[in-house]
Amino acid sequence: METMSNEIRELGEQSSLDLSQKVYSCGQSDISGKDPLRSSIRGISVGSQFRSSLQSLVTDLDRTQPHYIRCIKPNLSKAPGSFLAGEVLKQLRYSGMMEAIRIRREGYALREEHESFFSRFSVLLNQDEVDTDETGIEQLVKVLSKRLNVTEADWQIGHSKIFLRRELSDKLERLAKLRVHAAARTLGRFGRRVTYRRLSAFLVAWVRFRLTMLTRYRETRAVSKLAAVVRRYRQVQQFRLIKQGVVLIQSQQRRLLAMQRVRKFRDPFCDMEFRECKKLLGAEQVRLDEAVILKDFRAAAKLEEKM
Repeated sequence: METMSNEIRELGEQSSLDLSQKVYSCGQSDISGKDPLRSSIRGISVGSQFRSSLQSLVTDLDRTQPHYIRCIKPNLSKAPGSFLAGEVLKQLRYSGMMEAIRIRREGYALREEHESFFSRFSVLLNQDEVDTDETGIEQLVKVLSKRLNVTEADWQIGHSKIFLRRELSDKLERLAKLRVHAAARTLGRFGRRVTYRRLSAFLVAWVRFRLTMLTRYRETRAVSKLAAVVRRYRQVQQFRLIKQGVVLIQSQQRRLLAMQRVRKFRDPFCDMEFRECKKLLGAEQVRLDEAVILKDFRAAAKLEEKM
């Protein structure tokens, strides 16, 4: 298989169509001027290009870690949404997958990293078993083997993974779940105990505070009542003193008025001499006459009654 001549390639590269330019320029970047198979007229051959591409593919594969995936056709027509169980089972049987699964199940079906296995199942160790000098995956396997009464045939320890059977794995899963549930119940009881303790302490503090405030309220109310009683007593005493003083003043005033009235009854002329009485009588008689002349009979009647 040979390539076309350089003139035809150059003509195709100068085409106005983008597709033609890409087709004719393919592989030109990989052409080396020192290749002995390269001709000055026809250029590099197809075999050389294929060998170069194959060498590049082998180099890429050497740099990577390829993983192969086994594909199963769901149906013969490759139609979407159609799954034929019989066809799939036939492909699995012909490819040896069922036999591989059976062998895997009869042997060490589960494989797990040391760190992952230890982090999952180290919760099954007691405190005295953790505090021993031996630590790591070997100590964990030794303790679990003695506890589950199993031998080394049920699991093996590799350099980076541990291999164990399905039945043993199910037992370990159930034990780990039970241990986690027991720890959760223990934590729940501890949390409830702490909650009840804090709640009881809070209630006791609140009751004490309420009793203290009630005692202070009663003391304040009693002090206020005593102060009111004392102020009332002082006001009553002061009122009584003032009342006694007023009554005494009134009695003295009435006594003086009574004494003056009695004295007037006893001595209407107030110890006046005969000449003074006669002079006063004459003055009153004059006032009476003047009232009669002025026809002020009311004043005249008063003067006459007084005389």
